[in-house]
Amino acid sequence: MKIYFSPDCPKLQDYSIVAMIHYLGYTVVKSADEEFDFAYMWEDATKTIPSEELLNIARHKKVLNLHCNDISKRKVDQVWQDICGYSSLIDPCQYQGKALKKSDANGKGGGEIIDCPISLDELDTDCVYQSYIETSGIGAQLEYRLPYILGRMPLVFEVLKDDPENVPGRRIQLQYKRSISPRQSSDVFNAGECEQIICFCQQLGFDIGELDILRCRHSNRLYIIDANTTPTYFNMFNRYWRTDDKRMAIHTLAQCWEQQLLKMLSL
Repeated sequence: MKIYFSPDCPKLQDYSIVAMIHYLGYTVVKSADEEFDFAYMWEDATKTIPSEELLNIARHKKVLNLHCNDISKRKVDQVWQDICGYSSLIDPCQYQGKALKKSDANGKGGGEIIDCPISLDELDTDCVYQSYIETSGIGAQLEYRLPYILGRMPLVFEVLKDDPENVPGRRIQLQYKRSISPRQSSDVFNAGECEQIICFCQQLGFDIGELDILRCRHSNRLYIIDANTTPTYFNMFNRYWRTDDKRMAIHTLAQCWEQQLLKMLSL
């Protein structure tokens, strides 16, 4: 298959989509004037505006992620709250207890543990404030990274992050505690949760990418905290992959993408 990316193109080998394209032997064209099977709106940004070129292409060809134009944490939380009826975000001026302060923009990573309530003078409007969600009892925060491909969730990655022991002022940084082992999505999420996740992606206009999901160990509730349209997961410096697991993950994702693309293009 031939793909046209716009307004940017995934040039880094770290991007998951690059691994899939290489595995499947697909071709990327440089111009919309060339022949291609479908287009992909690719822009590493929190908020996007589709170009006239892509809107014109969409009149006769599929453009992946064309309608996913806001992946800010506020937007992600709002859509999840509309579906599930609860939110992870809090008013830090009213909330009592520990909370996580982090950028509203996508891809900034980390976060800072703070004590609430805070004063209006301390409020940062560029950030969101999330209740501290305890996800495991093993001295680390357990996060699920869920690839989503045109209505399918072929596998899920478990990621362990260091636990700052709820110390105010400490930043949470990504720190793997063990090798990354992909699991079947059905082993992690029940049927009702899978339906909710698919509904979330549809409402967000999210055709393909990866979601960051937490499960509270006290309430068992799921929280989608990030939607990533330009995910990187196969960094060549990531030494936490076991070779067989990495090969299996790329194979599974690529095969799922091709199957869903063939269905999409046959409609």
